[in-house]
Amino acid sequence: MLSYFQFSRRSPGRNMFLILWWDLSMFTCMVLMKIFYRISVTGRRNIPTTGPVLFISTHQTFLDPSINSICTRYRPFRPIARFSLFRFKPFAWLISSYGAISIQQGSGQSAPLRIALEQ
Repeated sequence: MLSYFQFSRRSPGRNMFLILWWDLSMFTCMVLMKIFYRISVTGRRNIPTTGPVLFISTHQTFLDPSINSICTRYRPFRPIARFSLFRFKPFAWLISSYGAISIQQGSGQSAPLRIALEQ
């Protein structure tokens, strides 16, 4: 069993519940993607375990956030999502629980990027 210190080191600034929620969601996505899409991940060992890292997705499908979570595995990240995704309350709660940062599309905001860099 991992100690609280080990959990908090994996994702600074997030409590143990949110890290466990991330792990459960990631595991569920991984199982579903392997069953329905036969997804496999290569190169995971190249992701640094500590320090800042930037994951960029080209957003080819609505499944990209799930695929990103599978690829990063034990390295929770904070997705940046467009503001309109936060309008539908159940979905807004879900993406907020993963630490999503809202951004107004086309406005040239730099605040969400600053927030992401601080994490």
